[in-house]
Amino acid sequence: MTDMSNFYSFTFYLHDIYLKLSFLFFDKTYNTYMKKYTKHKQEIEEQILENSLQLFCKKGLNVSMSMIASQCHTTRATLYKYFSDSDTIMWAIIKKFFEKLGNLLYQETPQNAWNRYFIYFESMISLYKSNPNWFLFLSLFFPEYQKESSTILKERYKMFFTDGAFGTTDTVNFLEQDFYDGSIRMDYQAHSTAVSAAYMACFTLIGIPAIDQELTIKYNMPPIEFAQNAFSIFLEGLKP
Repeated sequence: MTDMSNFYSFTFYLHDIYLKLSFLFFDKTYNTYMKKYTKHKQEIEEQILENSLQLFCKKGLNVSMSMIASQCHTTRATLYKYFSDSDTIMWAIIKKFFEKLGNLLYQETPQNAWNRYFIYFESMISLYKSNPNWFLFLSLFFPEYQKESSTILKERYKMFFTDGAFGTTDTVNFLEQDFYDGSIRMDYQAHSTAVSAAYMACFTLIGIPAIDQELTIKYNMPPIEFAQNAFSIFLEGLKP
């Protein structure tokens, strides 16, 4: 009986090891698969947003899912796996814009309050240079974004800008930090200055794509230089 007991104990022991190894292998395989799947899904979503951004800038916001699918060289069925409608895609694009802005703002630690404004303006210029369509799209969708983000319920806004998502309020908060450290004129108010800078930069760059050729022809001036000069004047005005 003792030998049999030992045999069964050893058998159960081996079986237990087998199960643990199987689950471990399955876990690793499953985790590897999920990582690849998630990465692939993100890449597809990025492609859809990039193509949709181009389409909105060409045709305006009144476009169908069929038009977006055609622009993305895919089917509507595939498109619907990622986004429920064109409005959802618009919100995903604006969220992506602010996500990129937030990443740029926090790439380096500001030396002081004035430097925060410098970093913000440089980040906006960088976004414009990387893709002017961001700001052409903003010129179309920003009124809707502002209206929705200013309502009491903010239902649509909250669907995309969940906790931790970067938005316009976060931009203002970034600019308000350490405001009275002596690097900015003491007669300026933190909140009103931050709001003014945030929207001045945004609307300056929003206006450029629509008149870039006219600025170049009329004033022999690269459009981005117009924005850089405006930002430099604002920065100089902040100094004590």
